[in-house]
Amino acid sequence: MGSHVVEALLARGEKNVSVYDIVMPLEGDVEDGVTYHVGDVLDETHLFEVMKKVCPAGATCDKCFRN
Repeated sequence: MGSHVVEALLARGEKNVSVYDIVMPLEGDVEDGVTYHVGDVLDETHLFEVMKKVCPAGATCDKCFRN
């Protein structure tokens, strides 16, 4: 399901799409223009570290999707 959200975001022209998942996608499932981060959503410390890198202080993060 997450890949469909990523495809929809790219199709509507989103420029900064990042994915945080427990595993990297298979080679054939990697989308150009998407930044992938590996981690467990239950590891809040790591998740917030990644979110700070993706959306640094002063920047605007428009959306966050979870499925």
